[in-house]
Amino acid sequence: MIFDTHSHCYFEKLAIRTDEIHRNMLESNVTHSVQIGCDIPSSLAAISLARKYANWYATVGYHPIDAQNPDLAKDRAGGKKIHEGSIPDCEPMGKVREKYHGEQEIWLRMLIDEHRDIVVAVGETGLDRHYLSEDSAQRAKEISEQYYWFERLARVGKDYSLPLVIHSRDARQETIDAIKKFEIRSAVIHCFSENYGFAKELMEYSDGIFFSFSGILTYPNAPEIRDAASKIPLDRILVETDAPFLSPQAVRWKTNEPSHTKFVLECLCGLREESAVMVERTVFENSLRFYGLKG
Repeated sequence: MIFDTHSHCYFEKLAIRTDEIHRNMLESNVTHSVQIGCDIPSSLAAISLARKYANWYATVGYHPIDAQNPDLAKDRAGGKKIHEGSIPDCEPMGKVREKYHGEQEIWLRMLIDEHRDIVVAVGETGLDRHYLSEDSAQRAKEISEQYYWFERLARVGKDYSLPLVIHSRDARQETIDAIKKFEIRSAVIHCFSENYGFAKELMEYSDGIFFSFSGILTYPNAPEIRDAASKIPLDRILVETDAPFLSPQAVRWKTNEPSHTKFVLECLCGLREESAVMVERTVFENSLRFYGLKG
């Protein structure tokens, strides 16, 4: 069985056909999926999807780009919108954002309290240096906001004994330093795009940190990532799609969806010395263990 540990099926292109996506998953032996929240509206949408389908779960979080600048978050998503229908009986998205603005942490905690049975992690959160402003004063403010929310969500995770889903882009050493400073012991580095040295340092720091590989693993220009995937102990590895982003090479022209996790797993199997059966079973068991789920 295959577990897509990170997906965003509430984005419009996917949300309008979730029944089809669910069927495609089962046909591809992808039995589980976690819908990842990036702010209050998307966390609500993730929870709604997790309520709809068996073996779908949700996280609540505040993405570093959303923390940096909510308007920029729309641009970096390539214009992809949260489908209004993803949240039944909910106010329009604009009103939701206005209602929750400035009270993100309070509402995230309330969502966990109300939906603890299906909320399996906090995040995504983390650091992203890719979209920072060129203006030095604005840049400093954006960095400060990312660190502030990273620390706050790390505290939320500890308070609820939930692991963190960490986003790291162009912030290799900063992410390591922040994880140690905020004493984060249980986390996954999602969409792993670093080198083995990055993983090694975090593994030496905590045995509760995992590394999740996405479609990037399958790209021709990702030798460093494949090298890491071949060396990281198998019991610390997860797989994901990050749908609708980062379609694996075999379906690069298609919108990504959870069923495509199989292509990431196939690539991973080709990089490992263990048998394909062992890789599939271990990665699936890792996913259950990380999210605190029963088989």
